[in-house]
Amino acid sequence: KSELLPLAATLAPEFSIFLFDQRYFGTSEGNHTTLGIKEKNDLMRAIDWLNQKGYFCIGVFGHSFGGAVGMLAAAEDSRIQAIVSYGAFSDIPSAGLERYQSFGMVRYPIINAMFFALRLWIGDLEKNSPVNAAQKIRAPLLLAHGTDDKEVFFEHAQRLQHALKKNRNVEYYFPEKTGHAEFPEALKKKTKEFFIKHLAEIP
Repeated sequence: KSELLPLAATLAPEFSIFLFDQRYFGTSEGNHTTLGIKEKNDLMRAIDWLNQKGYFCIGVFGHSFGGAVGMLAAAEDSRIQAIVSYGAFSDIPSAGLERYQSFGMVRYPIINAMFFALRLWIGDLEKNSPVNAAQKIRAPLLLAHGTDDKEVFFEHAQRLQHALKKNRNVEYYFPEKTGHAEFPEALKKKTKEFFIKHLAEIP
C-alpha cells in the first residue's frame, strides 16, 4: 500500500482514504494469494467495515493486481460507485505465459500443469477473471495502463477495453512511455477528477 501514498496525498484534500494490503502481500496476513478469487471478497468485507463506520460513498483505486481485484469486486458489489484500474491484467493464464516467456515453448506445458492444479485448489480462473468481470461492471470505470508496461503488457488493457465496450460510463487513459510502477502526475489528476465527477453521497 505504501506505493499508493503519493496518489493518496493527491486525493486526501477531497476524500477520506483507506489503504490496505491484499492478503499475503505487505503487512497483511496469509501464506498465499488466490489470484483474486478470495481477494475480491476481502475488498467487499473492507467495504462492510467502511459502511459500519458511516462511509457509504465508495470509490476504488487499484494498481496491477489491485486493479484486477477491484474489477472483480465491482462486477458483484453495487456499493462500489466508481473504480479506477491501473495496470491490471485481463486474465491469469495470459499473464502467466508472459511472465515465463523466457522459457520459450517449454512454458506451455508448465503453465498448463500449473493452472490445472490452481483450478483444483482455488477455482475457475477463467470465470473469475477481470476480462469476464468487466462485461458485468455498470459503475463508472477509468481504465488506465502504460503503453510501455513490461510487467503487464498493454495487450491486457486492449482486451479489457474490448470487454468494456457496452459500458457507457468507461473512460480510458493510456500514457505513452510509461512503465508498470510509474504514476505520472496526469494519472493522479485524472483519478481525482474522475472520483469528484462520479462519487456522490447517498441521501
